[in-house]
Amino acid sequence: GRGVAFRGKVIDYGNSTYLVSYYPTRAGIYRMYITIKTPYSSPTPSPSVGVLEEISMSGQYLTHNAPYIITIIPDAIRAERCVAVGAGLVGGKAGEVMSLQVLYRDRYNNPTSVQNVDDVKIKFIVTNVVNGDVMVIPYLNITKGYTNTTVTYTMQRAGKYAVTIQLATPSPAPTSTYKSIVGSPYFITISPILGDANSVVLRGVGMRSGGTNVTNTFEVMVYDQFANLHTTGGDKLYVRVLGDANFTVSNIYVVPRCLDNLNGVYLCTYTPNNPGAHQLVVKLLQLQANSPGGWGLMGKYFDNEDGAWDVNATPRVRRVDSMVRFLWSDGVIITPAPAPAPTLTLLSHPLAGQSARWQGYVVAPRTGNWGFRVACRNLHATVIVEEVMVVDTFTNTSAKISMVQDGVYAIRVMATTRGVAVSADMVSKSIDLLWSTDIITEQPVSSFFLYPFADEVKGSPFPLLVR
Repeated sequence: GRGVAFRGKVIDYGNSTYLVSYYPTRAGIYRMYITIKTPYSSPTPSPSVGVLEEISMSGQYLTHNAPYIITIIPDAIRAERCVAVGAGLVGGKAGEVMSLQVLYRDRYNNPTSVQNVDDVKIKFIVTNVVNGDVMVIPYLNITKGYTNTTVTYTMQRAGKYAVTIQLATPSPAPTSTYKSIVGSPYFITISPILGDANSVVLRGVGMRSGGTNVTNTFEVMVYDQFANLHTTGGDKLYVRVLGDANFTVSNIYVVPRCLDNLNGVYLCTYTPNNPGAHQLVVKLLQLQANSPGGWGLMGKYFDNEDGAWDVNATPRVRRVDSMVRFLWSDGVIITPAPAPAPTLTLLSHPLAGQSARWQGYVVAPRTGNWGFRVACRNLHATVIVEEVMVVDTFTNTSAKISMVQDGVYAIRVMATTRGVAVSADMVSKSIDLLWSTDIITEQPVSSFFLYPFADEVKGSPFPLLVR
């Protein structure tokens, strides 16, 4: 077929003997054509380019047994011609295992190989771009092969680094010289991973003491498990200043406001109403690694009518639901495990009663009085935000709650078949959690504002004395 072509140089010795020499630079399998023309040959031109169409026109001048099949093998490996490929050349996340391959090449960039894998020596050096320090690589594995070397490594410190890859190849000299491969050094970026509650640091006078009717401040610094500061921000904090010493009896609490400085540091302010001993509770919401915003609420499903209200009840099913928005056309909220034949237990029948609880945190997109509503069919539902009942279809309760922009609030949604007429229990059921303000029209609560889990930071709750 069409491919690489090269021409030979012909020397005429004048005795019907010719010396043909050629200098190929691309390894591969070739067909060699040799044509001979005499002064008495027809004026058909000789091949000059080597394409098949041209050669076919000179078929009568081809030597016997032409074409000849020749194989051009690669030259020996040359370090300065080797190349690297793989995601490990651009970086990744702290603690992530990254990999790359160094592909062997000869002086003409042909893929080549070595007879002994130990003939190739490799240096893998990571240098901090800012200060030039050579970094200690927590995990480094180099697997040498006959045609390439695979490098897998892990970096724990976030930042920008230069990766230098050098090879020492077999040489006639007593010692081999290390040379950088093509493109080395490569520049990579290591990013922090999700914040770790055990690594969060609080600082400032306001975390230990404060005063009434004045603004008190403290800072929250969010680090990942490798002590990398979240320099891009975006974390969500649940922060509360609980009431006086008998806070377990008194539900008085203060909601501090935390300003995201977009550098991993959050400035929190609060104004307590009463003096005395308080407690500062700080939790870090669990985010998703690969998408912004929230990802839903923790859903627990029970095969009885009261499980949703019992914190000690064992759910039949538990999962993270992106939204509280469901339609059960067959009237069965959960599908119980089949009963052993021939006995049929009531657990497999919707008349046995069903309930569900969705729990987590909701983030307010703007400041205002927010109203919640549950549109449900053949179910009764209750919504509790920060221990305040804002919706209860049993009593037709509907109340608004004041929330501040980017504030984080605990939320529970419970639904049950209790109180639903038996005749209606077999028909379809549905539930839809909605919210609105005086400015925002009623709409479903999106998963972007819902978070299923939060971890209390190390040391929380902190003792706080308000004077």
